[in-house]
Amino acid sequence: MSLHHRDMEEHGDGTPLCDQGVSAMPCPAGQSSDSLTDTLQESLSSVSKAIYFWGSLTATVLPGYFGQKMGIVNDFHHWNFITDNCVLGALPVVTKVGESGDHLVQLREQLKAKSQVLGLVVACMEEIEIRGFGISMIQFADEAAWRYYVNPLVEYVRLPMADTTADVSPKDVAQAVDCIHRCISKRRQAAYIHCKAGKGRSWMVTMCYLTTYGGMTFEDAEKLVAARRPQVNPSESQRNFAMKFATGEKRQRDPSQ
Repeated sequence: MSLHHRDMEEHGDGTPLCDQGVSAMPCPAGQSSDSLTDTLQESLSSVSKAIYFWGSLTATVLPGYFGQKMGIVNDFHHWNFITDNCVLGALPVVTKVGESGDHLVQLREQLKAKSQVLGLVVACMEEIEIRGFGISMIQFADEAAWRYYVNPLVEYVRLPMADTTADVSPKDVAQAVDCIHRCISKRRQAAYIHCKAGKGRSWMVTMCYLTTYGGMTFEDAEKLVAARRPQVNPSESQRNFAMKFATGEKRQRDPSQ
């Protein structure tokens, strides 16, 4: 299920270099200087995002993992149960790397021990992140992997937004929140809500669920999530989105507010 669902350097007379036949940066046949510049900008943006993705992943996940192994950090987990059926976590690593990774198998066994079935995954991140920006040495959990390793019938909701942002429509978040509610309350199954590190984007969506269907105020939900998953660290825009969403949902239910 999917919810979403230039400036080239100029010569002295003001004309683009490629239009004057300068060989230093020729325009490919049939491609204008504007489109070439747009392509270059998109490529640079993608490279920048990839560097940030892998850099921040290394900076947040690995220290917590090794800190736990060394006994320095005791409360770092790749995912945490916020309620009995609402799981907030990071993007699972399918690849087994030493004692790390292999997260879907671990989650499947943990749910089995709890006599639970995973009914829903909400991926609060861009698809290119899930693909590791084309770096295949580590495989992350995409829709196919969730169905192969955990539950072939699991519902998969994409809620793409860039890291550290809240760039998503309230309508799309509301639809995702409704999916979480149906999974947990109607089907009595578990829902896994994740972004890259399980600290910002997925925190925001989890908060929206708790304040809509969990019977909690924003403050109570915030305390609960922080207690269950101490490493959460939403950006200002994500926190503001969750606060406004909570207020908006309350007004829709009670017009007098």
